[in-house]
Amino acid sequence: MQGIFRKENTDKALKYGIYRHLPTYEKIIRNLVSFYIEKNSKKVGSVTGKNLLTVANAQAASKYIYESYSNGRQYNFTPRFNNNSSVSVGGGTGGGVSFTKVKNGTESEFGTLYPAVSKGRIASKVFNLQKTTVNPYAVYKDVGNWYDYNTKRTYKIDLKITVTGYKFPGAAIRRQLSNQDLKAPYIGFQKNKIGISVMGTDYVQTRMDFYYSGTTTPVSGIKGLIQFCDIDAQQGVDFGTGFEKVLMFQMQQSKLQYNATGLITGSKGYVSSRTSEGFDNNDETTTAVGIFAGSTVNCRWTVAKCDQKDTGGNAAYAIKSGYGIPADSSLADSTSYYWSNSTGLLSIRADVGIGLLPDEVKKAIYHGKINSKNSESAKKFLGLSDRKETFSYVLSAPVPSPSNVTTAKYTSFQFEDKVESLLNVKDVKVYADEAVNNNVQADQMNYTDVSANFNITKTQGTDHATTVKVAAKNAKLSAAAFYGHSYYVHIEVQMKSDEELHKINKSVADWYQTDNAVTAKVSEAGKCQGSVAVLNKGTLNVANNQGGSVKKESNYVASKVGMIIKVKKTDQNSGQPIEGVTFGLFGGENVSIDKAEPIDTAVTNKEGIAVFKTGTSYSFYKDKYGDGPYCVKEIAIPAVYKNVWKPSLNKEWTYKIPTLKSEALFDLSSNIPLEAQLENTNYQAEKNLIKVYKKSKDTGAYLSGAEFTLLQWSQSKNQYEELFTLEEDVDENKRSVYQNKQEFKNTLDNLGRYKIVEKKAPKGCILTKQEWTFELSENTDNKENPVIFENLSTGEKQKGSLVYENPLQKGKLLIQKEDDEGQPVSGAVFSVTAAQDIYAPWDVKEDGTPASDTKPLVTKGEVVDKITTGEDGKGESNKSLYIGKYIVEEIKGAWNHIKGDTIYEAELHYGLDSSKELISYQLKVNNLLMHPSLAVSKLADKTTNEEKKAVAFDEKTGRYIEKKVTGRYKAGEFVDYTIRVTNTGNVSLYNIKVTDDMDCKGEFDGQTLSKYADMETAAFVLPESGYFVTKSGDKVYAQMSTSSNLVLNLHHLAIADSVEMHVKVKLKEAVKDAWKLKNEVRVQAQYDDNGQEDDADKPHLVDVPVKDLVDGENNSLVVDWDYINIPGIPEEKVIKTADRTTGIQIENGEITSGSKIPGIYNAKEKVKFSIVVKNSGEAALKRITVKDALSDELKAVSDMESAGFVFDDATVDKDSFYVLTTAKGKKITAKVIDKNTVILCNTGEDGSGTDRLFADDYITLNYSVNLLPGTANLYDLSNKVYVNGWYFNGNEDEEVPGEDDEDIIEVPGIPEGRTAKLADKTTGVVLKEGRYDAGAKISGVYENGNEVTYKITVSNTGSANLYDLRLTDVLSKELEEALEKDSVSFIEQVYTSKDNRKVRTNLEESQKLWMDFLAAGDAVDVYLKGKVRIDVGNLFSLENIVNLTARYKKGDEKARKEQDETGKEETSTEKKEETSKDDEAEKEEDKKDDQKDDQKDDQEGTKVPEKELEPLSKESKKAIEEAYEAIQKLTVEELQEESKQYAEIPVTELMQDEDYINIPGTPLAKIAKLADKTQGVTLVKGRYEGQKEEGIYEYGDTVDYTIILTNAGTADLYNLLVDDTLDKKLLSILKSDSITITTGQVTTKMGDTIQVRTAEKDEDIGKDSESITKQLESRSVVLDHLKSGDSVAIHLKGIIQSGANRDTGLNNMVHLVAQYKTVNENGENEENYVEDTPEMTDNDTVGIGTPDILAAKKADKTKNVILENGRYTGKKKYGTYKAGEEVQFILTVTNVGNGTANHVKVTEEPSTELKKYVQMKGFANKAGDVIRTKKGKELHIETSKKRELCLKKIEAEDAVELIYIGKVKKDIPSIKFLKNEVVITGQNKDGSKIPTTSKMSDYDKINLKEKEIKNQNPKKNRETGTKGNGAKTGDNTPVLMYSFLSVAAILALSVLISYKNKKRKN
Repeated sequence: MQGIFRKENTDKALKYGIYRHLPTYEKIIRNLVSFYIEKNSKKVGSVTGKNLLTVANAQAASKYIYESYSNGRQYNFTPRFNNNSSVSVGGGTGGGVSFTKVKNGTESEFGTLYPAVSKGRIASKVFNLQKTTVNPYAVYKDVGNWYDYNTKRTYKIDLKITVTGYKFPGAAIRRQLSNQDLKAPYIGFQKNKIGISVMGTDYVQTRMDFYYSGTTTPVSGIKGLIQFCDIDAQQGVDFGTGFEKVLMFQMQQSKLQYNATGLITGSKGYVSSRTSEGFDNNDETTTAVGIFAGSTVNCRWTVAKCDQKDTGGNAAYAIKSGYGIPADSSLADSTSYYWSNSTGLLSIRADVGIGLLPDEVKKAIYHGKINSKNSESAKKFLGLSDRKETFSYVLSAPVPSPSNVTTAKYTSFQFEDKVESLLNVKDVKVYADEAVNNNVQADQMNYTDVSANFNITKTQGTDHATTVKVAAKNAKLSAAAFYGHSYYVHIEVQMKSDEELHKINKSVADWYQTDNAVTAKVSEAGKCQGSVAVLNKGTLNVANNQGGSVKKESNYVASKVGMIIKVKKTDQNSGQPIEGVTFGLFGGENVSIDKAEPIDTAVTNKEGIAVFKTGTSYSFYKDKYGDGPYCVKEIAIPAVYKNVWKPSLNKEWTYKIPTLKSEALFDLSSNIPLEAQLENTNYQAEKNLIKVYKKSKDTGAYLSGAEFTLLQWSQSKNQYEELFTLEEDVDENKRSVYQNKQEFKNTLDNLGRYKIVEKKAPKGCILTKQEWTFELSENTDNKENPVIFENLSTGEKQKGSLVYENPLQKGKLLIQKEDDEGQPVSGAVFSVTAAQDIYAPWDVKEDGTPASDTKPLVTKGEVVDKITTGEDGKGESNKSLYIGKYIVEEIKGAWNHIKGDTIYEAELHYGLDSSKELISYQLKVNNLLMHPSLAVSKLADKTTNEEKKAVAFDEKTGRYIEKKVTGRYKAGEFVDYTIRVTNTGNVSLYNIKVTDDMDCKGEFDGQTLSKYADMETAAFVLPESGYFVTKSGDKVYAQMSTSSNLVLNLHHLAIADSVEMHVKVKLKEAVKDAWKLKNEVRVQAQYDDNGQEDDADKPHLVDVPVKDLVDGENNSLVVDWDYINIPGIPEEKVIKTADRTTGIQIENGEITSGSKIPGIYNAKEKVKFSIVVKNSGEAALKRITVKDALSDELKAVSDMESAGFVFDDATVDKDSFYVLTTAKGKKITAKVIDKNTVILCNTGEDGSGTDRLFADDYITLNYSVNLLPGTANLYDLSNKVYVNGWYFNGNEDEEVPGEDDEDIIEVPGIPEGRTAKLADKTTGVVLKEGRYDAGAKISGVYENGNEVTYKITVSNTGSANLYDLRLTDVLSKELEEALEKDSVSFIEQVYTSKDNRKVRTNLEESQKLWMDFLAAGDAVDVYLKGKVRIDVGNLFSLENIVNLTARYKKGDEKARKEQDETGKEETSTEKKEETSKDDEAEKEEDKKDDQKDDQKDDQEGTKVPEKELEPLSKESKKAIEEAYEAIQKLTVEELQEESKQYAEIPVTELMQDEDYINIPGTPLAKIAKLADKTQGVTLVKGRYEGQKEEGIYEYGDTVDYTIILTNAGTADLYNLLVDDTLDKKLLSILKSDSITITTGQVTTKMGDTIQVRTAEKDEDIGKDSESITKQLESRSVVLDHLKSGDSVAIHLKGIIQSGANRDTGLNNMVHLVAQYKTVNENGENEENYVEDTPEMTDNDTVGIGTPDILAAKKADKTKNVILENGRYTGKKKYGTYKAGEEVQFILTVTNVGNGTANHVKVTEEPSTELKKYVQMKGFANKAGDVIRTKKGKELHIETSKKRELCLKKIEAEDAVELIYIGKVKKDIPSIKFLKNEVVITGQNKDGSKIPTTSKMSDYDKINLKEKEIKNQNPKKNRETGTKGNGAKTGDNTPVLMYSFLSVAAILALSVLISYKNKKRKN
């Protein structure tokens, strides 16, 4: 690529003097150019700079990035245009230039764009940068793949290049260009490569963004290389932000130069061409590589025009304020550069091949056959339940994309995996992933089977392991498609069978693990010791054509296979397998199941096989038992088999497993070794075990002749089956007994369950069919454990033998008594007497005579029973009768009957059917019956027959036999009724009572004679004589009742006789129009029924039964009546009510009380109007016109097609009239004139009683209309009715004055409110129809101190406006306690609803919020807030409930209020009237019914429809807005007051909602450690404060560390892992078997009980679990929990062992890991780890103390020494003693160590000479003395001998002084240096000996002087001395020593003088 103006063009410009027209500064340029030419530019041979990296070539670049650059593997993306790439152009608004315009232009105007457009290399359009208002950009799609090692994904990448800046030469410059066609800066994006063609730009600045392909999401964490290739003449790149380094190739032939400081922001350097030549080279010589990180980079592309600030580079012709000119430039070059058009192609290429090697290979394992979906499996361990399971390994590695596959590619790529010989390789496949287009890491990966691209080989080695090699084919390595993927090699394997393993001399047991070596490589495998486990890993070998290669090993994976043990249980008798038997697996061999606990249990299946499986441990191994032995024992059997075997549970049987290292434990075949099969022996019953006796229940005799069958249970058939019959025998007491004479066994089918049934009973005995069951088991015998029999029906039990008690068969006597009509007779009494002596059958001889010495059961003549007949005439004996002969006779007659005199004989015989308990004997007896009867008749004085004559009367029947015609009466007249009573029976009658009833109803409801008559005049007419004369002439005395003049009592009436009497009554004045007034008469009488009385002469009178005294028409003969008529006056009324109107009481067709309260209706509902038309007069009405009229308002919301009268229940007659029924049950007709008009009673004849509305009768008509959909919030809709009728006045029809009535309805709409509550951290739900899906809510987690905000959405989902809304928030007790007091409150403010209406609120209480109004269909959000306390936690699912109440305007409020006020007035002014209790009760019932109806109406009016509400109508919407505007004019107080009268909306579950929050609390764990001797600190809030002062421990001491765990947070803690680590020094001085740490149950400070267990080394306790297995120094336990605010102490102890060196600072570290419960983002409970803090680690140090004892000895006269640190320093001057003097040797024993010296033995060892001259008396102290040490402590002397003394102990840094005494003997010579040595030994605290040192002994010497003898020549003595060699007394120094010292001093002085003389000479 080179500019339009080449070098030759520049030369021409100079040659022809083009520059002479330039302005004056041309000279400056020429001078500068000439200056630099003269200077001779120096060619740059290398490049330097702080952000510059230089390598030799592309191969070196690959190696450098991969091996040396930080995290170099991530930099595997290089953008390049490839076969899959495409480009789209955008932006550049206002600056677009069409291709046509470019093509029509010139090359001088458009530069390189001109040929690029012509050749179709530009995408979309060209842009004039001066005119664009939006930066132009191009998106290059799919420019390569990037593998992210963090997410393990390969991503497709898009590149967006945006032009963000440019430089266009100024006008002054452009005027001087040779090309005057340059008018504007143009750019165009390349179509088939990544690049920009430019014209007229000194530079173009761009931003490059990297997106996930197909999205605008920046690629997170992307890193890579951008190659800027073909940088030649006039071009350069300034690397800006986003770039980290610039990489260039250091080659002799490089064409580029680098300047460290560029001009773009954040520049990492400027790279430009060294020369002005154009090369068209795409290799390293013209390529610079930008190493970038991040999704955005910026760079500036320069094209000629060197007029910017100089970057300080090595350019030969650097122009001031400009980029440097290439170093190799000439004057012509520089001129050409300066006056260039600035055009060219700027592009990103990838021509230099840079390729990275894979940086990792992973190994995973998964269950099953090969499945590509498991490619991403992260499992490192797999457990197999059995050896037959197939599983697969997967080896995977990413293959990054090289920048250019033609120059950088792999030469080999091979996976290798060596599969153990235990496994068969079943299949091998290779999959590749597909690059994804986005950053979502979901399971959306697709995997392609690319096995065909690889050579797959499987080779078996000498060790029989299979080596799998998967090598990419060479052809595929050369294809770009191979790269940019991850490859997954799946190897499917399965364990070999035993047969296969045996063929290769292997066994599955060869892989049995005797240690945990596998665990060390794969921790996820857990404990592997004692299991069969297999390790596996793979390798990847890769080499490229750039000399790079890598061999990577994968991680290990492991698999374990489960063990299996099978045992079998069978039944000996049947050989059948036994299901349900429990076997236990135990450790050891000789195990008692009563003492040992099983390791595992297994239950037999239907095949009798119990299978032990290892589960997730995959081994039966237990540390306690090691590899074995183990054993299996039977430990339980199903209860159903408890009786079958003997023994039932075989505790002695054992199946032994000598070792777990056995292939038998992996045998999946059906074979079970004989030793693993248990067969139990069945229990067998001995002979005569079962004994049954037969005994008479009546006599107690033991009976023979019975037959008993033994049955056994059949479990298979679920029934008992016959086994055999018991045989009869005689027992030792000569009693008949029935026994088993044969043995029998308990079986699986009979389960040891049996039953005895009596098949035959002895003669005369009842076969009772008793069934007795019993069970036999291993313990059953005839001694201590006899058979227990149980009665199946009664539960009675017998033990040992079974006694069957049977009663005798007995008799029952049945008597049937009937009268002459065949009717049963009750009450007759019969006696039953024995006719002979009666005996038991076995007490009677064959001839029928009784046996001797027998007693009868019943004696002759004995009355055994009395029988009374019942209502059915039947009687039976009250008790069972012994079989024999009896006499029966009637001893008392029945009521209404004559007693019989016949005597009957009854003989009973034993029946053939012995199962029949009673033998029946029937006896039939007859009697006569009495028949009393009477009749009554009545006739009014004006009643006639149809011929207007007297009505005929039948004397025999006592009744009128012609039809009565009612007479007509006037007001005030008397009515005279004639009454006749006739005796029509066969007995005389007594006490005849005649009752006249004027209160009975006539044919018209409500009309009675008593209502219209003066009842004070009503009375029987009684003769003055006091008696009536009957028809037969008999005198019958009469008496008026004292209670009523209408009741008359007659003394008697003979058979077939009759008597006549009269009743009179006067009608009231002004009575009229009453019809069919009825007067009824009733009679009743008594007769003598021959019943028993106390007075035998007195008759027994009873009432004559009248129920059946009826005539042929079923009319009662003891009742008769007659009618009268009183004409009346006509009148009509009408009432109209809608079916939901309330407030009024309608009785008998008239409103009796109250005022109308309009009914409530909903849209689309049918309004049913009831129209009551009543005849309120007394004349019948006809031709009544009824007309209905809807108001205009009601019509507007009604479906008028539906309007009209409704005759649902009416029938239609032949004339098409509707036939209706009135309230009185009368039929009338109705004719429809039109839908709003009906005529009633328009047929029939007057007086016929048909089709008339009679007096006080009424008819109810129905009129209905449907309301339109969407109707709501409309009130006072009116409907009227008009009526007009006629009546017959006796001469003609006459019109009745018309009437009308009106009713209104209300349509408020359906009231329905909903609430929805959501805490601000709750997720997972969306609001739908005013509610959240409660089941989908994911409750949020709140920390202490957080504010909780609840959003409560109140929705009006009904069609009625809501008023007076109240929200009540209820916190659960736990939540209330968890939130700060007074922090919980609704927010009071004016809210804005969904439909933009204002909703006013009022905070009535903190948790009660009032809202003024919510329109139909609207919703509003309100808020409630609270704050979490800082001291709470462990709280989950805390409930907060909100409840909504609201009111709505029904429309009937005003009417209800008026009614209430009216009711109060009526109550205060009404008169008190006497009302009967019955009337009051009736009114109360009516009131209750009305209330129920009102409630029902309310409920119906407010019910929530099941279907969705229709959209509101226009009228309804208008009404809503009017209502909203109306309430805005009211104050809150006014609205609250007005709303009180509105109805509360029905409460539904939708008006309550709840949400839950979680407060797990703040987890804060602390641990503190303190050794028991450490001092100086105090425990404060779970940690020690102060400076720990290390304690010192001695041999045998126990170091007791107290470890205190404190839960200082608000969350309970769980699984607290305490990891205690002893440093190696400390561990070495403690006895290994003495180190213990607390386990088991401990009690916390707050009294809680927690469990502490040892942490298993293979247990994954948590994130710090590795510390458990790291070394023996660690002691770890796990505490199951610790509650908030609680603390607990545990102890670690160890004993100091002997021989330890003295030391300090021995450290013991403890670390705490804990979990707490919380809730994750999915709402699931989980346990998280507490974040590690310094307070979760503590340590303490201890010191080891050892005693160091020193001896210091000095005689009391020894001088010149000082006692320092337990030893004397200085030169001792021995003292001199004379004869007889006492010598005291002062012994100082000092312990300068830090441990106690015990049992310190001080032994004096005087020299022989000393003992010769000095008598050694011994120590000054004796045993038992207590002396004081230097520190003032008491010290006990244990023993004391003459030369030996033992001290109990000397503590550290203490000393004691002892005196050892001697006395100089007499007659001693003068002698010197008599030595006395002391030796000290001692013991450590544990009794071991303190090592002996030289300082543990010391000596001193004394001198002796003989007694002085006065000398006459003292001078001589002084000169000669004693013996000639003694020194003066007190002089301890020999003469020889002094002589020696003198000589030495002289010699030293000579040497010093000689040395100084030599020094002077020099």
